[in-house]
This record gives sequence, C-alpha cells and structure tokens, in this order.
Amino acid sequence: MATKTLILMRHAKSSWSDESVDDHDRTLNDRGRKTAPLMARWFLDSDLVPYSTLCSTAKRTQQTALFLSKNDLNIGTLELIQELYLATASTILKVIEQHGPRQANTLLVLGHNPGLENLASILAGKPVIMPTAAVAVFRIEGLEDWKIPYDSGQIKLAEFVTPRLLDATADAD
Repeated sequence: MATKTLILMRHAKSSWSDESVDDHDRTLNDRGRKTAPLMARWFLDSDLVPYSTLCSTAKRTQQTALFLSKNDLNIGTLELIQELYLATASTILKVIEQHGPRQANTLLVLGHNPGLENLASILAGKPVIMPTAAVAVFRIEGLEDWKIPYDSGQIKLAEFVTPRLLDATADAD
C-alpha cells in the first residue's frame, strides 16, 4: 500500500471588473497573476511535483494552472473536468476517485470554494480556510487508488500555505 499526496488548490484571485462576464469565464486579476507564480515557487521549493492535475473548466482555474506551469512547475497531465466547476466536497472526491491515475502518487486538484474549503476541512478534521491561491497538502497512507476515506486516521494535513504566508504584500481574501 502506498502513501499518496493530494494537493487541493483554490484558483488565484479573479477579476470582477466586468459584471457582464459569465462567472465561468472570469479571468485572473493583477493580484492573481502575481500570486500564482509565487505559489509555483513554493511548490518547487517544497519538491511537490504533481503526476497529474485535475482542473475545473473555469478560465480562472485554467489560468492558474498555466501560471504554475509557466513558472517551471511541471503540473503533469492536465485534465479539464466540468464537474469540478463550483463542485461540492463529495463531487470533488468522486472526481478524484474517477480521474486520479492509479499510478499517480501526487495529484493536484485546482478548483473553487466553498467545495475545496469544505473538503479540506473534512479531510483535516478541523476548519481549513482556503483564500484564493491557497494550497492544502494531504498525505494519505495505505491507498492503492484514489478512493479516499472521509474520516480516517490515514489522512494527515501535511502542509497549508497561502500567498499571504509567503509574501506579506500578497493580500489574500
């Protein structure tokens, strides 16, 4: 049985400047374009390299993935999944189970609140607040595939980081 690493990341800060743009099509704002590379550097410094990335189809999540990869982070195979757009915690778990490659020991999920925050809190067994571009890293013992038990002693919140923790000028919401 293997130890798997599940990385949950909320998209970087998006723009609300044009109210006529559909929520799904909102892009990153200046702050989001600044914090995504900051987070990429943290991934590299932490030796976290995803085998695969499951990403919501929203523009802001796709742009976050692009900024991560443009800053030397290999995000592995990128799979865009419509069900991750504004998904609940249980839907995110189902997507991970269905799309997480069995051979992957490290999986990145890029999505949205409140689903990511709810899932992180459930897995951590305590409240986890996920501002934009936040990353929660879970180590899960004894998994052969990506069927993650909700409340198991096998799950440990190993790392939690936000842009604000890395850079005091990176104001997070």
